[in-house]
Amino acid sequence: MHRKRGILVLLVVVVLAVWGIRRLSPRTVRRDLSYPLPARSGSPAVTVPVFQRLPVSGDAVVPVRDVTTAHTPVRRISKPDPGVIPGEYVLSFYDEADQQRFIRQVQSAGGVVVDRMPFAHAVRIRLEPGLSLDDVLAGGPVPVDQSPNLMVRVPSSPDPVPGLPAMDHSYTGFGDQVLDWLGVPQDNSRWGAGITVAVLDGGVGDSPALAGDRLKRLDLLNGTVAADGQSSLHATAVASLLAGLPGDGVTGVAPACNVLSVRVLDADGSGNAFTVAKGIVAAVDAGARILNLSLGGYGDAYIMRQAIQYATERGVIVVAAAGNDGLGELAYPARYEQVVAVGAVDAAGQRLLVSNGGAGIDVMAPGVGIQAAGEGTNRVSFSGTSAAVPLVSGALAALLSQDAAGPADVARLLRQYADDAGLPGIDEEYGHGVLNIQRVLERAEPGIHDVAVGTPLVKETGGVPYLTLVIQNRGTEMLDKIELDLDIDGVASVHGIYRVPVGVSVAREFRLDGRRLVQPEGVHVRYAARLPDVIDVRPLNNAPRSVTLRQETR
Repeated sequence: MHRKRGILVLLVVVVLAVWGIRRLSPRTVRRDLSYPLPARSGSPAVTVPVFQRLPVSGDAVVPVRDVTTAHTPVRRISKPDPGVIPGEYVLSFYDEADQQRFIRQVQSAGGVVVDRMPFAHAVRIRLEPGLSLDDVLAGGPVPVDQSPNLMVRVPSSPDPVPGLPAMDHSYTGFGDQVLDWLGVPQDNSRWGAGITVAVLDGGVGDSPALAGDRLKRLDLLNGTVAADGQSSLHATAVASLLAGLPGDGVTGVAPACNVLSVRVLDADGSGNAFTVAKGIVAAVDAGARILNLSLGGYGDAYIMRQAIQYATERGVIVVAAAGNDGLGELAYPARYEQVVAVGAVDAAGQRLLVSNGGAGIDVMAPGVGIQAAGEGTNRVSFSGTSAAVPLVSGALAALLSQDAAGPADVARLLRQYADDAGLPGIDEEYGHGVLNIQRVLERAEPGIHDVAVGTPLVKETGGVPYLTLVIQNRGTEMLDKIELDLDIDGVASVHGIYRVPVGVSVAREFRLDGRRLVQPEGVHVRYAARLPDVIDVRPLNNAPRSVTLRQETR
């Protein structure tokens, strides 16, 4: 939505007309990871059948995006800070001899060599005020690349972000039902077998959800590579959503995968581009097939870019968080073309307003109120793009362990079979859509007929408001005929949609009465999609919904 003086925000109250199904209880997002869950009996009560995801649930007020701006996510006015670390530089050299020569020059000049690595013959240095990089380089080897070192950290807390329009921030949490929502079968105990996923974070701690010998650790802080080190709650929660063991209450998407914990962030969740790059290379060299980076920053560090290239050239999939700052651009490394960039949605399929969008966003995944492992036997409620990333990493690990397909193919499958959201096709808010593992698993199964209706969109053209409904074929067969039942303020109509190929979305627009939109009672809309000639295997995602549209001045 645009932030303008006197902006009109269209709100929609949605009530599901699906009887006999209790809905996920609304949960307000408070922070990315912080508060322990209550006792198990206090978790959100969910009886939604397995594999049935409800597009919008409860009586919550949710914003409807303006279609004319749906490709431009809500963003803050200011440009994000690239996070330059004062006095720190990263330089790469032609060979080891030049690297060693430069190290001696730094030390002779009174600078500090913080870290080094064989990859790219790179060196991280710190210079005190009064000592310039030009002085250190004078008469020495010429670097191949150089730049300031940049800050990297876990995504910020998904609280309401300063600069975003004021609106309701209520979302529907997942609790312990996230695997059902994603379409993961009841028995996924062998998913990820033989695949190593590296979690580059603050260090994964001990938890019953990660018991056994599947967890290995590297600690890259303090310029060394250690077999163990400190841990963080954030990293432990991430690893549990990736690989938590069945039966402990926090089952991961790929509980049979091996986890390589690579500590690149400190206890506060802060780190730097050099150490992250070093961690990427170390993880690849240790045999990781997937890299999970629930972290990011807003500066393009050449050393991190080269490390990402090193990984992808060796067939390693890199998955990273889009960021929680409500920006129209992604954080790095998610912003790199080779990286699978992940945003966050709630259990109603709504994109979190703080979830960054922009060119390059790939898929959305659950990221609100997910039950995850904490310290020891504790559990925490985990929200934000940090929580969404391990669910995608786990899905990729599962596919790699089950399929003969290579890394590029499995990443393509997740994009291809995502549930379209927002405008039809790829957009800068939802990318290819919302992760749906079940559709990937069913892709070769014939005879599946499934039509789905997305969340309503509203736009204004020439001063006239229009309602847009997006309908997608989520099955495995051509849908020859879809009937869209529509009732706007008591005026009923039926609209035929014909020959919709597998995976394709179509949009239909309907004119609204602008005078009624500004009235307290608003415009009442009821809609549903039907397959008149075949059986719809998942009727809940297109069942009748009642909608009230009103226009409010903010």
